[in-house]
Parts: sequence; structure tokens; C-alpha cells
Amino acid sequence: MNVTDDLGRTIFLKKVPERIVSLVPSLTLTMADLGMDKQLVAVTGFCKYPVNLVTMLPKVGGPKNINISKIIELKPDIVFAVKEENDREQVLKLSKDVPVVVFDIKTPDDVFRMMQTLGEILQQRSKSEKLIINIKEAYKHFPVKGNGAKAVYLIWKKPWMAAGKDTFIGSMLQIAGFENIMEGRYPVVDLEILKQADEILLATEPYHFKEKERADLRALFPEKSVNIVNGELFTWFGTYLTDYLNNKLK
Repeated sequence: MNVTDDLGRTIFLKKVPERIVSLVPSLTLTMADLGMDKQLVAVTGFCKYPVNLVTMLPKVGGPKNINISKIIELKPDIVFAVKEENDREQVLKLSKDVPVVVFDIKTPDDVFRMMQTLGEILQQRSKSEKLIINIKEAYKHFPVKGNGAKAVYLIWKKPWMAAGKDTFIGSMLQIAGFENIMEGRYPVVDLEILKQADEILLATEPYHFKEKERADLRALFPEKSVNIVNGELFTWFGTYLTDYLNNKLK
């Protein structure tokens, strides 16, 4: 089987993968929802769901600092990675010894294409198509509502950074009904720009904003709505949202 990933590389697979390594938390959860629990042989130290599965599996570092030698020792048939979350040089180095398929996820369409590719590679087409339908339905019930508000979604402090329109977060803000006023990907921002927003959103990841930061920003911008939001809802692609809405994240 030949697979073309989102880096434009053609990867040859000798057989349907029986040993899988996931290098991204939301991919790990999606693998489990595709019924790949027994095929997963390792995940990252940041993989949280499903709890009963990831606690039992070997860890191969974090998305930005993978343990290449440990992955090779596990002799996986395939490794799944994401352009946004994994280090390109490490992924390409690993690719010399192990088949690595890289996804580039910025929009819902990218998610659906990823799900279709996973269904083909893992011989789970029917289940993948059902999950795509479920994800599309889940988007209609996103639990944070923007109602057209102009928003800035802050992801980091020192320096202050926001998520721009050209990101998966940007796509999720649009689905949630916000008008993201930040262009590009992850710009460093001057807090003065917050004056242009109706709503200031503080994420719980990658930087975990807490009540103190919310109070500080409310003091600076008393006329603005300042809220802490679950960062996983805006960053975890794949089946995370369906599992969240169905209280399945255990």
C-alpha cells in the first residue's frame, strides 16, 4: 500500500499496520476510537486519553522531543505524527528507519481527510466514516458560543501570544461563532490590540492561564469580557469533541 501524507511524501506500507506509535495526544484518542487499542504500542508522555489505555503504554517523549531510538526498538509498522505538533527534523530522521505518516491539521476538512486516510491505512473505513459523521454533528454543538463577538484567543504569556486565523484554533473559533481579529498563525501581541476585541479568551493550554491572569486583564480592560476556556476544546482535533460531549474522556 502506498500512502501520500500531508508533507507530500509517499510512504510504502508492506501490510496493514499491527504495531502503531502515536506522537500526538489527539491522534492517540482517535486511534482508540477507531478500535486500535491493541495495535498501539507507544504514545507520548502528554497523551491523556483514554486514561486506562495510555497509563499502560510505553512513553516515547513529548511531541516536540521524541525518543527516536526507543521508537525504533519497538519496531512499529507505522508512526503517526502532525506537522504542527511534532519537530520536522526529528520526524524526518525517524522516517529513515520507520514509516511515518504526517498530517497537517488546520481546518475541519483537514480532520476529515485525516480520518479517511486513517480508515484506509488501518482497514477501518466504515468506522472512520461513522466517526466523521459524528464529528460533523459535534461541531454543531460546540459548548463555547461566540455569537459573533470579536475575539482574541491568548495562548502564551511572556511574551503574550495569540492564535491567528491560519491555525486549527482559528478554525474552531469560527465554528464556535467568534470573529478572530488576529491574522496569521501565532503572533506576539501588544495588549493594546485587546481594545479591539469584545471578548478575551485565555486558554488552559499550552500555557495554563489561571484566575490571577483573568483578574489582571479584567482590571486592565473592565469593559471587556475575559474568560478562561478549555484549551483542549480548541486544539484537540479528531474525535476529542465527540468524546467530550458524550462524557467519554476517562
